[in-house]
Amino acid sequence: MAMMAQEVRLKQSRYYDAFPTPDKFVSIRDKNKLAGNKAKTGDKEVVTPDRGLFATKSFGAGEIVYEEEAVVSSLLPCAQNGQFCHHCLKRIPGAKDRVEEAQVESAEATEEVTEEAAVEPAEEPVKDDDEAKAEEVEEKADEAKAEEADEEIEEEKASEEKTEAVADAEAEIEAEAAADADETKEVEEEKPKTYAEVASAEPTPEASAKTSAALSCDKCDEAVYCSEKCRQDAYDGYHQFLCPSSPSAREFSQLVQQSHELAPILIAKFFGLLVDREKKKELARALGIAGETTEADKYSTWEHIECMRYLELMPTAGDAKILRKLCDIMMHSVPGLVEFVSSDRFTMLKGKLDYNSYAVHSAADVPESKDVVSDTMRDDRSANAVGTALYLISSHIAHSCEPNVQAVFEDGTDKIAIKTLKPVAKDEELRIAFVDPSLAKADRQKLLKASYRITCACPKCESEVAEEEAVKSEEPVEEPVAEAKADEAVESVADEVAGEEGEITEEEGEVTEDEASENDDDFEDEEEE
Repeated sequence: MAMMAQEVRLKQSRYYDAFPTPDKFVSIRDKNKLAGNKAKTGDKEVVTPDRGLFATKSFGAGEIVYEEEAVVSSLLPCAQNGQFCHHCLKRIPGAKDRVEEAQVESAEATEEVTEEAAVEPAEEPVKDDDEAKAEEVEEKADEAKAEEADEEIEEEKASEEKTEAVADAEAEIEAEAAADADETKEVEEEKPKTYAEVASAEPTPEASAKTSAALSCDKCDEAVYCSEKCRQDAYDGYHQFLCPSSPSAREFSQLVQQSHELAPILIAKFFGLLVDREKKKELARALGIAGETTEADKYSTWEHIECMRYLELMPTAGDAKILRKLCDIMMHSVPGLVEFVSSDRFTMLKGKLDYNSYAVHSAADVPESKDVVSDTMRDDRSANAVGTALYLISSHIAHSCEPNVQAVFEDGTDKIAIKTLKPVAKDEELRIAFVDPSLAKADRQKLLKASYRITCACPKCESEVAEEEAVKSEEPVEEPVAEAKADEAVESVADEVAGEEGEITEEEGEVTEDEASENDDDFEDEEEE
């Protein structure tokens, strides 16, 4: 056991040397190790990993650094309308929107019902007794004439049948003779056609219509595909478990819809594809057609997933129900799944999908949908996405509000291409925007904190913070001055009021003294008299 554990640790330590392969022109490096940042753990100093994706050569603006197939992908509810492939997410040429078709059919049915209701039977005129009796007499006379005519016709038919019987007998004899003569010729003409003749034959209009439109699952009408290859790959990988024709799969789909998440669907697809890929690898090795293998090929898809970052999430009661149903529909085809996929591992996978999944965009218009999912996706655009997908290499690209690369989907499928937005030097880190960089800084920071628990300190955010601080420092300090002026105004008003009150009091006092002197003079005059 100790030897096995040591081999596992040794294999994990070599992972970043083997993956990605050199033909991708990128490498995963530890930024803290490069910078010499260390943290103490007890008496030891250790380097805390902070890995990113770096270019191994220089690129000009607008160049493709590398392309990568998706590990797993899924259409968003808005694109599950019969126009996009359920496997590669490609827009299907000639496919019509099922929602629009249903609306048209409903409108046509409503019009037919309205037209039928509008056509009312004409009312028959009311007849009196004399007219009714006359009509009865005429009807009886007509019936008698009709009976006589029928008898004559029957007699004529009887004579004709006799003549026809004789003619048929003669014709039958001649036909038998002709059949015997032509038997050899017919056998020679009915030889089976070769495959080349069938393949070179022109398709019928019905066949042409089928090939230009979507190919649906043989058991359900919900999943549609752009090609026979996509349909077969989807069935081998996961649709055999998730096809809604099965009651258990239908219950699983209903639970997922109630959760408003795509992560459970992606996890179910992932385990199905994981088993299918390993089976195909073993078959290729057994048949001796595996071809050359690299060091990266020695790592399974699950080992790649384990090296990704993830968000720590708390398991919910809904997760437990979904996990039980997932195990029910896959346990017979995926041995050991119940023991392997514990509640903690299921929650960890959800956290990895939330942190690392990308929004897949299409050149075709994607309709709006009321069904909104809560899954997090790296999306730097405001347009509606067609789906979401997980990638092994691109998951290691870090965020920046001022990115130097962007995810593009040039062939219209879930195949991702990392394209430079500006010149990238050798050994420079690749950075992509997890959110729309055209948003205001406060909105970007809010989305990053809520979705990825990131506080961005990229050059763009730092410069915007500096600009805000500079604007604040240049603003005049108006509030203290205003308060001082207000206090001075109050004091001056108070002084004026106090002065006026004093003057009024003095005047009132003088008036009182005069009145008093006048009263005294009057009193003296009275005494003299």
